Amino acid sequence: MVFKPPLGEENINKYGTLMKVIEYNSKNDILVEFQDNHKHVVHTNIQRFRQGRVSNPFDKTVYGKGYLGVGEYQGSIGGIQTPQYKEWRGMLTRCYSNEYHKSYPTYINAQVCEEWLNFQNFAKWYEDNYYEVDNQTMHLDKDIINKGNKLYCPDKCVFVPHELNLLFTKNDSKRGQCLIGVYYDKSRHKFKSACRRYGKKVGLGSFDSEEEAFYAYKEFKEETIQLMAEEYKDKIPMKLYNGLMSYKVEKED
Repeated sequence: MVFKPPLGEENINKYGTLMKVIEYNSKNDILVEFQDNHKHVVHTNIQRFRQGRVSNPFDKTVYGKGYLGVGEYQGSIGGIQTPQYKEWRGMLTRCYSNEYHKSYPTYINAQVCEEWLNFQNFAKWYEDNYYEVDNQTMHLDKDIINKGNKLYCPDKCVFVPHELNLLFTKNDSKRGQCLIGVYYDKSRHKFKSACRRYGKKVGLGSFDSEEEAFYAYKEFKEETIQLMAEEYKDKIPMKLYNGLMSYKVEKED
């Protein structure tokens, strides 16, 4: 029986993308074209093709949203994830992982812009915008320069040094149902507010009303953020500095 080259043969890969053999040289040397809008072509062998184990860089492999794309940036080198890929995948996890949302429900409505669903685009932005300050961990932030923003995208995101990022960490469990920065002292029947500055907790007093306690916190917190912004002014992007200087604490925070 003479083996018939499978030119034109079609199959579906594990992500459901239709693919077609467009060139056949031998069982171990074929070209496959994915039948989507990108028409990407890859070199593979007939066994992998028929088992559906041919990877398309445009398949949405991360939470059904993100894809690697085609370009110079790699997801891993020598079996180790690249920093760009770790950051990209972490961003997608915060937005689209149901398990993550169980622990961090504030991210339930967060999204990634269409441009950044392509890893290549995010990695280029990362390369152009990443920096370090005093060996601190850097955090990708979406809502300091645009408060309330839920969309990860190039013009609304910035890397933030860990020490500055701590300024926006909330202690919801302690405050309970009170406004941010405020808790109720049952033993004294008073509202109290407190805020950290340079790593130390500063008590701001006892108040008869929750609103009074909040405004004491608001004033102190905004002043603290501005003091830190001035200290970091020469180390951080100007858009981050401006975002810190104009940041307002609200009752809804």
